[in-house]
Amino acid sequence: MCNKKGRSPVLKPFIAALLVSLALSGCVSVGNMTAKLLTAKTADLSNASVQVRFIRNLYQTEAQTTEVKHVSAIWQPGANVAVINFLKREGIGMYEIDGTVKLNGELLTHLGSGAYGKVLPADDLSPQTFIIDTSTGQHFEFTVEPLPEIAIRSINGQSEGATIDLGKSLELELGNPSGTKDTTVGLKMLADAVGTRAFYEVGTFKSTDKLSLPSTMFASSSVPNIKFGFNKGVNYLQVERSTSRLVEMEGIGAAQIISQSWDTAPVQVTGEPKYFTHISTEGEIGPEKSPIAYSLRKPNAATGRPFSTAKKFALASLSVRGTLYQKKVSTSSTTTGNIKTTTTTTETWQFPPLPTAFWDQLLENIYADVQNLMQERYGIQFIPVGQVVASGEYAKLEEIDQESSDVKIKRSYKGTKNLVPTSISGLLGQVSSTFAADRPEARLMRELGVDGLVAITLDLELPTDTDKITLRPRMGIRITGPPTSQTAGQAVYLEGGISADKGVTFNESELENINALNRIVRKEELMAALVQAINELEAQEKDLGYDLIWALK
Repeated sequence: MCNKKGRSPVLKPFIAALLVSLALSGCVSVGNMTAKLLTAKTADLSNASVQVRFIRNLYQTEAQTTEVKHVSAIWQPGANVAVINFLKREGIGMYEIDGTVKLNGELLTHLGSGAYGKVLPADDLSPQTFIIDTSTGQHFEFTVEPLPEIAIRSINGQSEGATIDLGKSLELELGNPSGTKDTTVGLKMLADAVGTRAFYEVGTFKSTDKLSLPSTMFASSSVPNIKFGFNKGVNYLQVERSTSRLVEMEGIGAAQIISQSWDTAPVQVTGEPKYFTHISTEGEIGPEKSPIAYSLRKPNAATGRPFSTAKKFALASLSVRGTLYQKKVSTSSTTTGNIKTTTTTTETWQFPPLPTAFWDQLLENIYADVQNLMQERYGIQFIPVGQVVASGEYAKLEEIDQESSDVKIKRSYKGTKNLVPTSISGLLGQVSSTFAADRPEARLMRELGVDGLVAITLDLELPTDTDKITLRPRMGIRITGPPTSQTAGQAVYLEGGISADKGVTFNESELENINALNRIVRKEELMAALVQAINELEAQEKDLGYDLIWALK
């Protein structure tokens, strides 16, 4: 790409690599050949996710990141970058525009991987306006404003030559000029992973003049190479001021405008934190001969969110599924002289038919238990389920087929759907390259104004390995929150399963009571196991400083 300074067209691949690398910072990188295969041409942006970004103050070449090595000929420490990316909202990949893309009136060339943009001088802090005109007549304009600078004043009290011990707390003093109140500050450091050196996120926090970060923060970061972690010895600490906003615009799938300002300082890194990706707990509770087993987990504090930070939840999915009829076929053979006789025996196992109201009442009772647990323990309120199922974003989720027969039961609570698709078509429908804030769960939470979505499935099995008809329960639960940053995925409060190897026997006279299924599916024991698992996870969270880290977010 040749500009007014006479930059050689030979540098086009390098500029492309720079812009694509910056635009996809924090995402999985792809090779040039793969990128070409994943990039399609389009004149219709109704299924595109557009991400506009301005980055102020590129970091030092001495950091020797992979992106710097690829574009060393044009990397300018202190310079700025304006870039626009076109991502596929349905499926994986990027878009090249069939039409024109301009920046402040200057025609831009597609640089590969759906990216258009340019490197700007350090003193160019003017608003940057991208104009897109497709061959079908679509017209869009996006303007991104540069953010005020951010400056590292001191690291652990040192203005130069600071040392960061990964096993100790970190004290930062930052320069925050006026107009930075609503921004966030991300911390990143260098790590080598899969032959690539890049800045990886330590955490994202509220903007402030001073940050006092707990010692567990580094161990609970999103660094990908858990074996080696952040690079020891010479490293760099990067602070990133950031804002993002979503833009609703007719004719376009989704759009996000991000503005960032960087400052990067050399540091010496020491210490040996115990990196971890998640915490988990497994165990049993209840009678020794028929215990309830639980296995639950949550990510580390980078995306694992404590319940104590939430105020409002929505029930997004609650259903019961089960097989109520089984045939047990067995064969036996006897030989008398030269005659062999084979006997086939068929046993029929069937759970007594029940009105659908009984199953609906079971779901009502499970929901009430979860509501009470969250309210009494954390003060978390649930919005009405009717408000959830009536929302526009919720209408896009996969339906749950309702069935109630002598053979099977499949019921959802008050019309709730599958938050996590179970069909192939549903799963494929959620495959997307879009940014984190445009994911279905994130959009739904924004529309509903909640901090989390609760999804519960109760599966019931009619076993034939006993001499009594029982229902063996298995409950899956997942509670998620909004994305924790522009590149991170959904926050997770809790996920896992609770189950029993054995069901309980019953008398048919019990089935005259609409609440009879509570005991038959061992509801109270399942909930007791959930509470036990939460207690054990919270003990680990306390030791690892989850609440301390999230109090700064």
